[in-house]
Amino acid sequence: MSQKRSNASLFWAAFIIVVIAAGVYVLYPFWKDIRVKQNELQKQEAELHDLKKRQMRLQQQNQDLQTSPAAVEKVAREELRMVRKDESVVYLPKDAEAKWKEKRDAERK
Repeated sequence: MSQKRSNASLFWAAFIIVVIAAGVYVLYPFWKDIRVKQNELQKQEAELHDLKKRQMRLQQQNQDLQTSPAAVEKVAREELRMVRKDESVVYLPKDAEAKWKEKRDAERK
């Protein structure tokens, strides 16, 4: 009787292990797909957050441009390169400031 009980216990233990292994084998692709979708969702949520920040910044800029002449002048000068009649514009190469600082530092030593 003890041997029958031992064989039955062994059978059920093996059966449970096989069922668990089959379950893992069947469910693993779904779990992997869920992980991929969660990563995509996190990326899209981060992108949405960035877009909302940009939208708020643009709305503020729009409001400033509608109410503030200084904001309009700033955009005209910086983005459209506009100047007043009595002003002159001097364009420097992009690295001019860095070269000037290097030269100044070399002279100080």
